[in-house]
Amino acid sequence: MTKIKVTYFDMNGGRGEPIRLVLHCMGQDFEDDRFSFNEFAEVRKGTPFGQVPVVELEGEQITQCNALGRYFAKQACLYPEDAYQALLCDEVMDAIEDVTHKLGGTLF
Repeated sequence: MTKIKVTYFDMNGGRGEPIRLVLHCMGQDFEDDRFSFNEFAEVRKGTPFGQVPVVELEGEQITQCNALGRYFAKQACLYPEDAYQALLCDEVMDAIEDVTHKLGGTLF
């Protein structure tokens, strides 16, 4: 696999953490580019859709944490090949995304 750079807030958890964890499980080296919340306004100017996490892969910037999580999980054989089992995984990932949106609203 080519050089990988993960750009996300300097924190454990959040939307960038599943990507980092899968890469660690794979034993894949990657650049862990972390930035502070105060730096986000500047960082977002150079990102697709103005959001993070962003993964630089093969010279391209890619975003959307669930899509990236699935991509790397497939590389690590952690994502089911069976369509129904994959559907169940996607259901859980989307439910977690829904909860994250609701929790985020209560924190900020």
